[in-house]
Amino acid sequence: MNKLILTIFLILIASPALAEYKFAQDWHWQDTVLEGAFAAEVAVDLGQTLYIEEHPKEYYELNPFLPRHPTKDQVWGACIIGAGLHAIVSMALKPVYHIEIGDWKHDFHARTWWQGTTIVSEGGNTIRNKTVGIGWGF
Repeated sequence: MNKLILTIFLILIASPALAEYKFAQDWHWQDTVLEGAFAAEVAVDLGQTLYIEEHPKEYYELNPFLPRHPTKDQVWGACIIGAGLHAIVSMALKPVYHIEIGDWKHDFHARTWWQGTTIVSEGGNTIRNKTVGIGWGF
């Protein structure tokens, strides 16, 4: 996981398109709302994963960054580090990348796509946990 994050960070920093880059460039309240939604889902996932940790004979973890039966410290660490890294990546991404290939021009809203995709993914995970019998709370 550390190598993947380092690779993404180096690609972002080394990109020539970032010559005028500023960390958290054009950060708006909508970005904060999306980041808050992700953090809320991580909190729910934290509770569900702690429940999995307490019931190893009934459930197992699907997160590829955790073992099938993680310890409490591993669960807390993964959730805190994951939410922190998510916020850092969100702030590191420019809100819009202008892509031009020949006559084709497109604006790619990287920050919104990143936050939206991860919110949907984390939400799907918590819903999946709910459907197999793991509750929403601690």
